[in-house]
Amino acid sequence: MENKELKAFNIITDMVYETLSKDSFTKKSVVNDDNELSIILQSQAIAYKIIFEKEKNLYSLSNCVVAQNSNNEDVYENWKTLVEWLFDPGVNTTRDAEDIGKDFSRTLSGSKQKKLVKTTKKKKADEPNAGTAFFFNRLVNVFPELKNDIIFERNNYEDFRSVTFTKEKVLPKVAEVLTRGENARIKKLCSILSNMYDSGDLDVRGLITYVILNSITDAEQKNIVNDLLSDDLKKAWGFSQKLIGKNIKPEKIKVKKNNFMSATLNS
Repeated sequence: MENKELKAFNIITDMVYETLSKDSFTKKSVVNDDNELSIILQSQAIAYKIIFEKEKNLYSLSNCVVAQNSNNEDVYENWKTLVEWLFDPGVNTTRDAEDIGKDFSRTLSGSKQKKLVKTTKKKKADEPNAGTAFFFNRLVNVFPELKNDIIFERNNYEDFRSVTFTKEKVLPKVAEVLTRGENARIKKLCSILSNMYDSGDLDVRGLITYVILNSITDAEQKNIVNDLLSDDLKKAWGFSQKLIGKNIKPEKIKVKKNNFMSATLNS
């Protein structure tokens, strides 16, 4: 049975790899244990995973955006299932495996996936335009509990509500560490804010100055934070305080529609 499982797995993954290799994808990891067969195929910023769950006799194709942690290691989070197939090695044939491989390849050749591969870039701290997604991932180093909030936000809204998320999830945590006087975390937070202000885009800079720093109203806390910021961020914070009380256009909120697990999202 195991030989049939592995033969089918190799047929499917070889077909998918042939499709993805045209876009510079490489094989990153392969797992073969009692529970599953799996492989991750990755470009610079996108990863696809093929899994065969042995107990369920189920193949699935998933994808995610590749992030990097503070140690410059690739991190795979929020895998999204694109398509699933049942496959019983004791009943199904290599022809059935080829059909699965063809369907997976068609999915990856669809317009949505092609656009995703073409437009998505991995975010690093030293990139000139690190976006809000990377910024929030950096904040997890100070506030680990934000990780679940980020996952919920991504899974339930079409566009990440950066301003709303910052106000509802980040600001209470910032206020808490300042009130408690947790010096180590305050220093780490200010270091991240300074680095991200230097490397981030306009959205990130706005979140840092207008939303986060301008939320600090206690004079003693403001002095503590100000002393730990970079010179550029200190100046920017000074200018942003002039915007306090100004009306800012609210974010448009788009709730994600429910997806059926068996749907193929290829075009």
